Amino acid sequence: MAPTFTLADLQRHNKADNLWIVVDGDVYDLTSFLEEHPGGQKILQRVAGKDASKQFWKYHNAHILEKYRPRLQVGSLDSKQGAVQSANPPPKTLPSGDNVAPVPTEADLDKTDQRRMSPLEVGPLSTAPVPVEDDVAKPSSGGANGPTPTEREKDKTRTEKPTLYGKELPRLKSKL
Repeated sequence: MAPTFTLADLQRHNKADNLWIVVDGDVYDLTSFLEEHPGGQKILQRVAGKDASKQFWKYHNAHILEKYRPRLQVGSLDSKQGAVQSANPPPKTLPSGDNVAPVPTEADLDKTDQRRMSPLEVGPLSTAPVPVEDDVAKPSSGGANGPTPTEREKDKTRTEKPTLYGKELPRLKSKL
């Protein structure tokens, strides 16, 4: 059986050369792991000699704990059997009987999608650009072959100057 430690025992191991933490009631000696920790030594030194369950579960998953447990676990807190609450508690059981909400059907999901896509709801809140008359593509009289020669000539002689925030931008000379 693994040794058990009191909270006072844990609190004495709060320096970089002797660093212990608790995760879910299990005590880990991280002194040899300080150099390897991807998050850096300072993070571990902040929780040295303390219960680090909350901080651990914020950045790690159970796989990490299982990977390093054999090498780093030195025991558990004497209060683990009931007093220490896990920061990553087991999932709650689902209610049964009349208290269970019905499972949505595929038809229910389709109705939800249609409601979300309603133009009345999405339209005014949409961030998509609304085309103005100048932006709307005008049909070309050239048909499938593209613009007519007259339309091409109009594009060449365009007199609009490019602007940014209302200021005219300089024209760049082509090296072609």
